[in-house]
Amino acid sequence: TDWSGTNEGQNLKVIPVCGSLPCWNSPNTGATNNSGFTALPSGLSWSGAFNDVGYSGHWWSSTESGTDAWERALHYSIAMVYRNNNDKANGYSIRCVKNN
Repeated sequence: TDWSGTNEGQNLKVIPVCGSLPCWNSPNTGATNNSGFTALPSGLSWSGAFNDVGYSGHWWSSTESGTDAWERALHYSIAMVYRNNNDKANGYSIRCVKNN
């Protein structure tokens, strides 16, 4: 119950000052990075191919669902966080979290 969804994607996406890192394609809807998460559009990998760099970012959750697992995703033209159940063979980013 302590999670944010709907339009919170705008608070996670980095604004377009990326240097050598991949930047979000225009329009990068609502990007503010207010959360400090600095989400980059790394895309994803499935069936051995890399796709959607600049258009989307995908991160694995630690929550499994049978043989699959949950992921969170952001898209360049939408200011919301997606939650999807997907095959663990897909290549998504991870985010390490340090316990205090």
